Amino acid sequence: MPSSPKLPETVSPLCRAPHPKETRASLMSPAINLLEYLLQFEPSRRYDAHQAAAHPYFTAGPIAPPTIPSSVSTSTASLALPPRVAARASQASAAVQAQQQAQQQAQQAQMLAQQQHQYMMMTEQARQQQAASAGYYGESNRADDELC
Repeated sequence: MPSSPKLPETVSPLCRAPHPKETRASLMSPAINLLEYLLQFEPSRRYDAHQAAAHPYFTAGPIAPPTIPSSVSTSTASLALPPRVAARASQASAAVQAQQQAQQQAQQAQMLAQQQHQYMMMTEQARQQQAASAGYYGESNRADDELC
């Protein structure tokens, strides 16, 4: 049987994976700290949204929340959409309005057709009642005439 090559008894430090609890400067960043709190298994120890938002990862350093300079206007005009986006939004809005109008017109036409059908049915029913009553009175009048 051929002999297998012998593996080195020591593993190179470059190949060794760090232990999860091993403290290194790169692992102690605010992002890792925040993730540790967010991924806690026990709910009472886990950060909620307010606690996470107050964490130094979001409040300190180069990614601090932006502040609006006083020179910038906060009116709605400064929040205007770019022209191409505004044009598409306007087209979409017009299409939705046209569709809604078409649906309303179709509903109105359907209601009108139902009303016309009901009117015709009522007219036919009234005509039949009138014919029946005329026949009834006409026959009774004939019977009276025959008796005389």
